[in-house]
Amino acid sequence: MPRLTLLKTALLVVCCGLTMTGQKKPAEQKGNQPANEEKNKQTARLAFEDLWGQGRTQPTMYESNAIVHWNGRNFSVQQMVAEGKEMRSAFPDLVVQPNQVTATGEMVEVHFTAHGTNKGQGWKTSGKGKQATTHGVTKMRFDSAGKIAEAWVDWDENDVRRQVADK
Repeated sequence: MPRLTLLKTALLVVCCGLTMTGQKKPAEQKGNQPANEEKNKQTARLAFEDLWGQGRTQPTMYESNAIVHWNGRNFSVQQMVAEGKEMRSAFPDLVVQPNQVTATGEMVEVHFTAHGTNKGQGWKTSGKGKQATTHGVTKMRFDSAGKIAEAWVDWDENDVRRQVADK
């Protein structure tokens, strides 16, 4: 019996060793996740600076078919840039400040504050010099190459419109 138990144990060790050969250890499966998360957070900040600060994007930051979900609709990156330009024409002094940027795996979450003065006629507003402030959250999903693949934008557009509405 001891021989049989020893044989079973040896067989078990060999079989487990064979099935585990070629499998990555948990740390290897994740890759260099903390470094990727930091890189993705930097890209998210840059996306905010470019789109809202400059009204442009760097195409290399986005997948070619990236989708932005906002206000119940889906936008391509080009459509979102156009929307950003429209908002900047209504609020020429628009400042969008990322307050907190966190990352977990492929997801980056940006909590932001936006404020500006409605001096322009864009975005279907009156342009009468009223100030508006809003807070929001954008969640971005990054692909394995570190490009933005999808984003979900959440802020209260109606609240901003109420702040600048004629009364």
